[in-house]
Amino acid sequence: GGKKGGGKHAAPQVLLELRGHDGQALPLEDLSNCQAFSQAHKLLVFAGGDARQDSPLERLRILHDVPTVRSLRVLEAPPIVGMPILPLVSLDRCQPGDCEWTWLRLAPEQSLGEAAAATMEIPVGKDWTYTPSEADVGCGLKVVCVPLSPSPQGPVRGIPMEVQVGKERERKELKKKRHPNLSPLATLQNPMHPVLSQRRSELHTPSPGSIRFATYNVLLDAFCDSDFALRHLYGYLQPEFAAKYYRLQMVVAEVLSMHVDIACLQEVDEGGFRDFLVPHLALGGLQGVYANKMTESRWGQAVFFSKRWHLEAEVAVDLTTVWQQHDDIQAAAAVDATLAQNLSVSGTVAQLVLLRSSQQTMGHEPRRICVANVHLFSHPLAPHIRLIQTALVTREIRAFTSRHGLVPGRDVGVLFAGDFNAEPSSGAVEFLSTGSASKDHAEFAEGRAFADIDHCSKAAREELWHAVMLADDVRGARGLFVRVDGAQGNGFVDVDRFVDAAREQMLADAALEQDKKQDMQAALEEVPPPPGSLSYSEYYRWLVQLKAKQPLVFSTILHSLTAFASTAATTEAAPSVRCAAVEAYTAMDLSHDLDLQSPSGYFHQDPENGQQRSVEMPCTYFAGDPPRAETLDHVFFTVGYFSNARLSFQPLNMEALKAEQGLPSPAVPSDHLAVVVDLELAIQPHSHHRHEAE
Repeated sequence: GGKKGGGKHAAPQVLLELRGHDGQALPLEDLSNCQAFSQAHKLLVFAGGDARQDSPLERLRILHDVPTVRSLRVLEAPPIVGMPILPLVSLDRCQPGDCEWTWLRLAPEQSLGEAAAATMEIPVGKDWTYTPSEADVGCGLKVVCVPLSPSPQGPVRGIPMEVQVGKERERKELKKKRHPNLSPLATLQNPMHPVLSQRRSELHTPSPGSIRFATYNVLLDAFCDSDFALRHLYGYLQPEFAAKYYRLQMVVAEVLSMHVDIACLQEVDEGGFRDFLVPHLALGGLQGVYANKMTESRWGQAVFFSKRWHLEAEVAVDLTTVWQQHDDIQAAAAVDATLAQNLSVSGTVAQLVLLRSSQQTMGHEPRRICVANVHLFSHPLAPHIRLIQTALVTREIRAFTSRHGLVPGRDVGVLFAGDFNAEPSSGAVEFLSTGSASKDHAEFAEGRAFADIDHCSKAAREELWHAVMLADDVRGARGLFVRVDGAQGNGFVDVDRFVDAAREQMLADAALEQDKKQDMQAALEEVPPPPGSLSYSEYYRWLVQLKAKQPLVFSTILHSLTAFASTAATTEAAPSVRCAAVEAYTAMDLSHDLDLQSPSGYFHQDPENGQQRSVEMPCTYFAGDPPRAETLDHVFFTVGYFSNARLSFQPLNMEALKAEQGLPSPAVPSDHLAVVVDLELAIQPHSHHRHEAE
């Protein structure tokens, strides 16, 4: 308003008129403001006077139910050439496909956060998703979303929202997390390993009647980006390449390049699954289901499957409690309190997913597959827990399929896969391959040493990370025991006397440096073997304690003792470790009748002598300081329901792995390598001999 008295600066009078969709003026005297504006479609503004005589100064359109962008999020990491970016958008009154999208390439100066007014923004895309090209390298990217919704008068445009890929907040987080050299705004070259790229480029979509199946531990962000991990496990990895969304882009690219029908993933962050893996893998036609571990931490496992398969059922089996429903395992735990505790605190979940094929896409009558996705208990000193968990999963597969009226091998095939945290020679792999585990299995005796380890404390686990028995140590321990026990032994050895005899030779060994001899002597004095005859379990517990106290000289001591045993032995070594059955486990009947086999042929019978033999499998894990190569990830399938199972391609060989220094790396996002298998569905599935009784 103007000054009092209507001076020369008084505001001009105007007249407002609201008109409905028929163009007629609304009776404002009969309506409240809310009612009037909800019915109006135009607002006319007139100069003072009669609205019917004057032309309006303004004709303003009144929009109803205007579409709105509530939030817009994009990748919080550097974009990578060839890897699609899918904004996560929350909208009111419209869908992402209705919106107008614009992708802009920013000059390098702006992508580094030093924008100048004259910086150019070049349009490079008009779709919801955008895949960076070589032309984007070194430049930033911005996306603009204009929400649109249809109306009789034409599309209604809401207020645009824009966001730059790799936000300033993320830049601060990267610096805070020891990533000072990584700009979260500039597009990067595609760093995928050239060998993997070449091999995967040769893969084609599976033909009708065949299945491509993969298992892949994608490495949880909390395990990769922590101070402990970067200091002790992945010291060779530049911190910027440990960033969560850098690695998730690489994981998506790897999974999509495999052209899989079904993929089992482990160490999946729940938020990363929901916000990144699901929408980005959907671009390649994959949908997924998630199962959280039985802990408060929000991470677990996921199964993704292509459009050739439909989800019929899923269940997350709580392996920390389900053992209580099995009388034999419950009886064992009642005798051994540490077994009960270890089973209960493992946090392990088994994800069971029942899938049905489409007849049109698979070329057969509809077929069903039960996928068992596992990530077994990881502590190196707990092989017995992994063996029992494996047995529990086979029982739960039977129960799960039975609830749906299905018999494995006849009505449904089983794909049992995941990160076993166990080598091919392990009890878990042997159990799946042969169908049983003996009551006196060496891993039960070895597991008794787990009671001596404070495994519940995270700090204690990290402190002992380099001081636990690894697969090579276990093989060495077993090899030494069978040599000392001998072919005529009884499963008990006088370790104290043997070590005393070997010590003299070790101290006289000219090949050993004097400092090394002194360190070995000091180690054996600090952790001497118990006197008297020891069972394998007692002997193994001593070695566990020796490794924990003296990890730097342990391997040398074990090697020297084995060399002495080889020269001093008067009889042949025992064919295998003799160990009396641990009392607590004698009640357990660990067996299954699922007729499972690995594409690698673990524990196949040798046609010449009928003996079980294990077949070499490529390395699937390469990490640590220094990195160690292990085969921890496995795939098993139902014999008769599937045929011609084979590895789709070989993972990186040792030469290529050593060139990477260790995993993960800029080119490989996890410390594991994916195992990818091609299988064919049998035309007429048949039950193997173990099902004949049915």
